[in-house]
Amino acid sequence: MKNTLKKFAASVLAFSSVALLAACGGKNYAANNEAIMIGGSGPLTGAYAIYGTGVKYAAQMAVEEINAKEGADGLKFKFEGKDDQGDGELAAQNFNTLYESGMQVSLGCVTSGACVSFAEGGAENEVFMMTPSATADAVYKAGVYQMCFSDSGQGKAAAKYIKEYYKDKKVGVLYNSTQDYSKGIYDNFVKELGKDNITAEASFTDDQTASFDGQVNTLKECDLVFLPIYYTPATTFIRAAQGKIADGAVFFGADGLDGIDGVKGFDVNSFPQKISMLSHFNSASTDTATKAFVDAYNSKYDPDSLNQFAASAYDCVYAIYGMMKNYESKGNKIEMNISAKDLNAILTEEIKTFTFSGVTGSNIKWAADKTVDKSPIEYEINPSRIHS
Repeated sequence: MKNTLKKFAASVLAFSSVALLAACGGKNYAANNEAIMIGGSGPLTGAYAIYGTGVKYAAQMAVEEINAKEGADGLKFKFEGKDDQGDGELAAQNFNTLYESGMQVSLGCVTSGACVSFAEGGAENEVFMMTPSATADAVYKAGVYQMCFSDSGQGKAAAKYIKEYYKDKKVGVLYNSTQDYSKGIYDNFVKELGKDNITAEASFTDDQTASFDGQVNTLKECDLVFLPIYYTPATTFIRAAQGKIADGAVFFGADGLDGIDGVKGFDVNSFPQKISMLSHFNSASTDTATKAFVDAYNSKYDPDSLNQFAASAYDCVYAIYGMMKNYESKGNKIEMNISAKDLNAILTEEIKTFTFSGVTGSNIKWAADKTVDKSPIEYEINPSRIHS
């Protein structure tokens, strides 16, 4: 996902800790495992806990479903998720703890900066990783497969979507110039859409979010405002835009808007503008698989924790399971105590030709650079909005 700031201390810690592990002579920490251990790290407390909690719950639910389906003699899994609060240093520590506890495959981290730190250990020890939500380009470049769209992929996809479905709109952009996540999406959006097709653009910094009056004034003539920002500043902007930006305008975001409909005191349906985002998951879909997932999740966990990254975590587990089943269908056997390195070799080969369909898309494939190839959708967040 986002939070792409990577601390120097985290890098040093990850490097030194992994070096110690590498010096152990390739020890198989999973030698006593009775189930394939999937490990992951994410913010279970702090500002981004809504994402980490959803990912943990959905991954655990997928594991329970698979174990029930496989029976006593089939593949068995267990999931362990640790709290990193979105911090790279904690993520690096979590990798070492999980790896030494027998982790054989990983969902990486929920946030991007943490995932890059976590991935250093994964690359050094040859652990297969697929993240549900770490979107930064640095993540796939660090060797982590993505179930989510990359930042550059989001920017390009949003521009293509707007060109196709909003081609007659006056397009504006509001982005955070000091945040890698926001700036990365913005840069690729502008590159794909073209400067000449943008009516107005405005920016802000992390310490300039108290008021958006100036930015609203700049964007007031726009029919569509692209918001590659988090939902917290987006709520401030949307409130400030009332009465100044047309009621019929569209506020169209990237995955950072996920969760805006759960912000206390911010009723998305009380605004006349359409609020939507580019996504790969629609919880209101009547698709059989999606509905089954949503119903099962909401029956087990707090529905407020359900978001697109919970859905993609669910798909990550099932994709890993699917690749392992494909391998076994060729007459091979995967032992529950297989080393992370040996399982990585299997999955890295299988994913080259693997096609997956889940709750976040159909006919999903992965490019050689580890980015995901699937079709995005526009998810309308406030379908019951007031109309003037």
